Amino acid sequence: MNITHKVEASSDSLNELPAKAANPGAETIMVVEDEPDLRELVVQVLEARGYTVVGASSGKQALEEWSHRSRDIDLLLTDMLMPDGMTGCQLADRLRTDVPNLRVIFTSGHSAGIPGTQLANVEERQFLAKPYRPSKLLEIVRNCLDTPVSKN
Repeated sequence: MNITHKVEASSDSLNELPAKAANPGAETIMVVEDEPDLRELVVQVLEARGYTVVGASSGKQALEEWSHRSRDIDLLLTDMLMPDGMTGCQLADRLRTDVPNLRVIFTSGHSAGIPGTQLANVEERQFLAKPYRPSKLLEIVRNCLDTPVSKN
């Protein structure tokens, strides 16, 4: 099953995951997604692999959570378009003023690298196109967390 905007069978999605993760997670991930069912499923998938997850439904809520937990968050997984007027790129830029080397993965139902859009400068390794399988989510998250960050 793919993770999409409309999630109908979350238990089926969790059942498709491998029984053992090669690298179980110990990091903390902030998931920013305005679709409640999708956010809940992503949180469940990540928590099932051992990650600590902070969920937020908007950029505004993410900033609120960040103010209490910024030192604990290792990765931002954010939708590109959110209802409160703040894009995923704007949110990432704001959080990176506090933590310049924050790892970020953007998600969207649109393709990365589209000229003239917020997606134009999103690198392939930082982007997860919707719909996606839980196994792909876990793969990209683990790869992002395992990739050394550049020093600014």
